[in-house]
Amino acid sequence: MVNTLKHILFVVLIFFMISRGNTQNAGAIEMGFGFGYNMARVSTIDGDRGTSYRSSFNGGVFGEYFFSDRWGLKMKLLYDRKGWSGIILKDDHPISLVSDYQLNYITLPVTANYHLGMGRNWYITLGTYFGVLLHDKADGSATATNEAFEPLDFGIALGIGYAFKIQGSTKFYLEWDAQDGLTDIFDNPSEKTIRNSRMSINVGVLFL
Repeated sequence: MVNTLKHILFVVLIFFMISRGNTQNAGAIEMGFGFGYNMARVSTIDGDRGTSYRSSFNGGVFGEYFFSDRWGLKMKLLYDRKGWSGIILKDDHPISLVSDYQLNYITLPVTANYHLGMGRNWYITLGTYFGVLLHDKADGSATATNEAFEPLDFGIALGIGYAFKIQGSTKFYLEWDAQDGLTDIFDNPSEKTIRNSRMSINVGVLFL
């Protein structure tokens, strides 16, 4: 019985040490890179979607500064492909078509991260993002130029993820994140704001 209890305590101690090894001290900076599968569309600010999701991808680098073992500030730099699929836009917009449409951005999300769980493996993110339109492309019958769209995009960024050690200070992470725009994507807007909306499943590597 005593030996069994010793074995149990030993396993618990090892698990605790491994879990504690995932936490970060105040002032630590964690870097990483990753990529993800995007599902993007556009909608009005009051939730009128009328579009199908367009599948694409994102990829980039990021860094997180830790204020404590729970709180951090993360900044990402992403090549982020957005757009929509199969939409008919109203006549008072600059474009009216049925098409798959690409809107490709350089996006800078800035989020507060809250790390939770015994080993701080889980994290929740909430903040904002800024996007710069690189180019647009219609896969259907219309031809578009960047002049039809606002060059800047701004909105809310949020997500949830899980990270675990794979070797030394290197970690692997899996996360879900979303971006909801607050500004009109067109430079000649109508009464209703048409905004970007996208969610993604991301994977990547973290290191100190």
